[in-house]
Amino acid sequence: MFDTERATPGDEEELRGPASEQEWDRLRFELYHWRERAVEAEAANAEWEAWRARRGWRLYMALLGLRARAAPAGSRRDRAAKSFFGHVLDLGAALPPARWRRPAPGEEKVAKAVVFVTGISGDSPRYRCAHQAEALGLGGVTFDVERQREVDLDDLLDQYQCYVLHRVHWGPDVERFIDRAHERGKRVIYDTDDLVFDPDATRFIELLEHLGEPKRTLFLDGLHRCRRTLEACDAVTVSSDFLADRVRQIHPRVAVAYNVVSSEMMEQADAILGRPETHGGDEPVTIAYLSGSPTHDRDFLEASDAVLWALETFPRVRFLAVGSLALDARFDELGARVERVPHQPWKRLPELLASVDVNLAPLEPENPFNESKSCLKYVEAGLLGVPTIASPRSDFARAIEDGVNGFLAEGRDAWREAMGRLVGSPELRHAIGGAARDDVLRNHTTHARSRALCDLLEGLAGESTDRPLSINWVVGPIVAGHPHGDALELAGRLAARGHRVRVYAESASRPLGPDSVELVVGHHRIEPADVTIATSRRTAFVVAAHERSLFKCLLVEGLEPELLDDGEGRETALTAYALPLRHVCLGSELADRLSRVTGVPADGIEGGTLEQTARRLEEHLARACFLRLPVGS
Repeated sequence: MFDTERATPGDEEELRGPASEQEWDRLRFELYHWRERAVEAEAANAEWEAWRARRGWRLYMALLGLRARAAPAGSRRDRAAKSFFGHVLDLGAALPPARWRRPAPGEEKVAKAVVFVTGISGDSPRYRCAHQAEALGLGGVTFDVERQREVDLDDLLDQYQCYVLHRVHWGPDVERFIDRAHERGKRVIYDTDDLVFDPDATRFIELLEHLGEPKRTLFLDGLHRCRRTLEACDAVTVSSDFLADRVRQIHPRVAVAYNVVSSEMMEQADAILGRPETHGGDEPVTIAYLSGSPTHDRDFLEASDAVLWALETFPRVRFLAVGSLALDARFDELGARVERVPHQPWKRLPELLASVDVNLAPLEPENPFNESKSCLKYVEAGLLGVPTIASPRSDFARAIEDGVNGFLAEGRDAWREAMGRLVGSPELRHAIGGAARDDVLRNHTTHARSRALCDLLEGLAGESTDRPLSINWVVGPIVAGHPHGDALELAGRLAARGHRVRVYAESASRPLGPDSVELVVGHHRIEPADVTIATSRRTAFVVAAHERSLFKCLLVEGLEPELLDDGEGRETALTAYALPLRHVCLGSELADRLSRVTGVPADGIEGGTLEQTARRLEEHLARACFLRLPVGS
């Protein structure tokens, strides 16, 4: 087996043999992919061992025994149980597998810019942590996403420079953690996507009507504890403008990080929309309401009369209700034209939405909880080209231009008019749905919001420092006659301007140049840095796998021919540009072209002389790398 720790600089060349560069790119991507899977598996194994040590393990084993007796293998009851438990397991998959684990004694710690810690489960952490983290990653910000119950907060203090606490409840551990973070000069940000910090607004919470007294007391206590955490943090991020206005009444530093869809959701939608259509023109028109939780009965009343009117007026209309929703007796009289589907895991919702013709997003007026809601129902449907009729609450009114990419309706007559127009015209449904999809792809994705979110975090957590940067450059072989473009020259000039520069070469058979640049042969032990820069598609995978820099970039000097092809070479090349690295191009025209080809934002550094390019790159890095490793790291 090839030992990368002991390999000499020329070993890879000997092993490479006749394989094409395209094949090596594929292997590098697989290596990066399996390394990520290994980290996740290691964390999952640690979680499993911890679970087996708990008393709950004995209860679980007892339940398995009971299930085996009640539903013997292969029986009808066994198949039903498997279906049910598979559904239940899907409900818990709101976040990626936990990646954090406590480093062993003497082991090098992770060093990243931001960690998101969520105090709750469900879809909220997916949007507020996983999706926001993905957007930051596209801007070169390194991150992790963790569940509060799975980490010791104190153990995170030396591994990250900024902390985002998503709906984390106050307690002695949280108080101690925030105090210690502030002692180290680190920023702690509170994040919320709901009005869960205002006890005075409880009369508007429909959920409380469904809770018994013990759970009601616990819920109200949670509101107070969320507020305590919010007040103790340095800043607050929220999901809507209305919510920001409410937070400003108790905290001076607030910014809006809008909810967006992830790359995975975009790929899933593309796959669904890419299938050939199998239905004809005589298919029923489906109006759907996806309630999500048993707290939206009053909201649906805004649209219920219009839905009943459409069912009575148009014989081909059917109504689909997903999740918990109390319908009045008039819906029972419509028989099979009203379909009920239980709450679904998020990965199954796109399939349901793709079969819908009109999506509903009603919200009760004069309710601050509803005004705080983000426009996710519009965004999720719009991603699949499905038109939405929504109540004109704050965030929906921000996203929807009435009659262009959706409809805003307040009152029975407005709901009936919008529903009648969409139900009666497949051409209008197609036009509104298409405009909604265009809007979502342009404004409501992790790619679209990446730079804005990076700027937002810089404003809330950025350090005011003119301290020189520590910069790692990762390059291929340094040999006589091997071109490196301007990359090595730029590294030398940044070193001459006072920055600590290390160049990690795959191999080296000639001197690098300036004594101010530290040359390291090999890519297997890259030291911590404020920023690590890949200089080619080949080294992008090395940098993406590096876990001890706050920021990561890919320096692009030209558009590779493979990116302009339509064959397999293009797909292979695109894998490198999909990695969590900030794309920095030498020239704004190149940045525009690269962004159009890859779908990923790119920054352009205007040229001139090499010294001018170095100065502009320095300015760009100083702005983009708004956090610094502690002195001495």
